[in-house]
Amino acid sequence: MIAPDGESADLIQQGLRIYGMVKEQKEKKKKKNHAHVDQKGRDNAAALSQTGNDNYGLIFQRGHDHTAAVAQEGENNAFGLFQFGRKTNLDVSQAGRGQVGLVLQGGW
Repeated sequence: MIAPDGESADLIQQGLRIYGMVKEQKEKKKKKNHAHVDQKGRDNAAALSQTGNDNYGLIFQRGHDHTAAVAQEGENNAFGLFQFGRKTNLDVSQAGRGQVGLVLQGGW
């Protein structure tokens, strides 16, 4: 798990924002909150819940039997979760303003 702060947090948050904006442009939808789930494999489960404004959430899963849940409340929060391999699990909750998180998980 990566819990960045300072300049590192700013860079990760900007990267997730850029990713969200690109996806939004491709989908041509106007949203206050931006969420994206990308899964390849089998028996994966993901949930994203966001309230507030300008939150960015991403769940990226490759492999099988992954579960993930990301919940964000507040404003300007960003979280990216990347799971690879098999049978990884993560539940994350962020609240407040300007929170940033990034998790890279692998299971074998």
